[in-house]
Amino acid sequence: MEKNNYRSFIFIYVISFLFLSTFSVHAAKSYSAISQKAIIGNAPYLLLTDRVTKLSNLNQLQGFNMPRRDGRGGIEWLNAWDSSVAIRAPEHMHFSDVWTLVPADGNFHNVAGVLIGDDDGDEKEGTISGTMKATWYDNNIPIPNDRLNWELWNCGGPYTLKVEVNDVSVTTRYGIPNSRFYGSAPPVVYTFMPYGQGICYLKPNEMTNYGGHDSSVFNEINGFSRWSGFPTTGFKKAGFSLIGSGADQTRYRCYSHNGAGKISLWTAGGIAQNCSVIYESATKGEFIQNGTPTITMEYFNGQSWIWLDNFTIPVPNKWARAGSSEIVFANNRMLASATRFPALDFCRGSRQGRTTKEEAMNYNFRRQYLYDINELTNNWDHFIRAVGTFMGEWGITQRYGGIWSKDGERWTSELEKINGGFLGGKVYRVMGLRGNVSLDRANYPSTIAVCRGD
Repeated sequence: MEKNNYRSFIFIYVISFLFLSTFSVHAAKSYSAISQKAIIGNAPYLLLTDRVTKLSNLNQLQGFNMPRRDGRGGIEWLNAWDSSVAIRAPEHMHFSDVWTLVPADGNFHNVAGVLIGDDDGDEKEGTISGTMKATWYDNNIPIPNDRLNWELWNCGGPYTLKVEVNDVSVTTRYGIPNSRFYGSAPPVVYTFMPYGQGICYLKPNEMTNYGGHDSSVFNEINGFSRWSGFPTTGFKKAGFSLIGSGADQTRYRCYSHNGAGKISLWTAGGIAQNCSVIYESATKGEFIQNGTPTITMEYFNGQSWIWLDNFTIPVPNKWARAGSSEIVFANNRMLASATRFPALDFCRGSRQGRTTKEEAMNYNFRRQYLYDINELTNNWDHFIRAVGTFMGEWGITQRYGGIWSKDGERWTSELEKINGGFLGGKVYRVMGLRGNVSLDRANYPSTIAVCRGD
């Protein structure tokens, strides 16, 4: 009886084992079939075409590729975390060299040019939804599409790139989770500093222009190109401002080297901090002693002040050292009949004694103390903004005050010409407001003597 019970137990055990084994195999197969479509793992993501750079959040999604900033070739990826600092563009970079996830044409587009990645291998049969927009600006004005293949001009800008994201997500057919929602975000704005950016213009304090200027060196809004050679003339209280690249001058500031007692720096309206220059030296000798002043410009990159450029003021060819009050050239309307020559006496100084008629009639003598017509102005009808003359460079010099302030008209060293020689009795004057030239009697009132100090 006991043997029969034992055999029954063994039989039931074997049957149970076989049943459970068969059930386990079917269950395992069933689970395996399900797991092929429902892997519990990682969410999908967008992947750059290098198959290395993952875009796992909005900050990365709003980024871009650009040529390496160190100029070593190749590209680098920047993202929204880099927007807090101005980006220095490498040499010869074009707007189109900056590659965002959509064309930078100012329109919303579906996200393209990227791959779908998934660490679990579920990236097949995936879809990307949502839109993005990228827009280039030059001084807050959208850059037309036909200019996107241009280089960033070193004196333009500020150039900015704005990237916007609208409900972007990526979804795959398989996997758990099988989607990543990037969402939307406020626009990210990147500021680009062009290669070679620095001091672009030197803007005289007086910008009057009568329609004539040398366009190769003078801009009607910003003044002289920093490479023009300006200024070649000088005088106490002459002034100009340094203009950095682009329209936004609040990013710049200046300081001077070797400028103590020679120049002062101040902040004019619309000009960068301490980037406006006033000459303080009375003589050329004082101004050039131990070298002329150098002005350094720095820019703020969003975190700190960075050196940008230097400008050393050229040694002036001409320096007006003194100016009289109203004074006649001679005490007679005709120079040949005069006995005294107050304008020349003033400029030569009392220690030198009075000027003789013989000296006054000598052009080389007069030119030691007074300027020629073509040193004061560069056109007999009105001055033209160009390098090389006092009015061409500084405009209406009377507005600077100092030696020019007493009256608008100035005596020159040149007399009426007869048969090609300075033998006449009248003297040429330069008008202070327009720079036109007038031939007048030697005792004409309302005229000043501006003395040569070269």
